[in-house]
Amino acid sequence: MSDTEREIAELKVRIGKIESQMSSLLRRLNIGAEEVPTRDASPKVIELARKGDKKGAIRAFMDETSCSLNDARRFVESLEA
Repeated sequence: MSDTEREIAELKVRIGKIESQMSSLLRRLNIGAEEVPTRDASPKVIELARKGDKKGAIRAFMDETSCSLNDARRFVESLEA
């Protein structure tokens, strides 16, 4: 993986965390309807889901994005569809 690709991957993870935090704030303030995150999963989350380690994928997604358990579960389940 080149430096540029690595930087892009890191930025995607950072943006994912920000989106998740914003979603959490909006939900706590009862602003708008909460939706399943629409960002790309990291290679780690995808690999865990592909191997059938749903709990591991959910945990990894939560660690990367600081989202709630329900949001992470819905996101990982959307990868299976």
